[in-house]
Amino acid sequence: MSPKPLRRTAAEVRRAIEKKKFRLVRQSGSHQVYRNDAGVRTT
Repeated sequence: MSPKPLRRTAAEVRRAIEKKKFRLVRQSGSHQVYRNDAGVRTT
């Protein structure tokens, strides 16, 4: 059997994304879009 995947809270994920120099550019409900200085996006 495969090991259980790690559980992460939304706050932990947000901190990890912001630590990688991404910043929040917009939000629609619970959907957040981040972008870094190079223009790379993540949701």
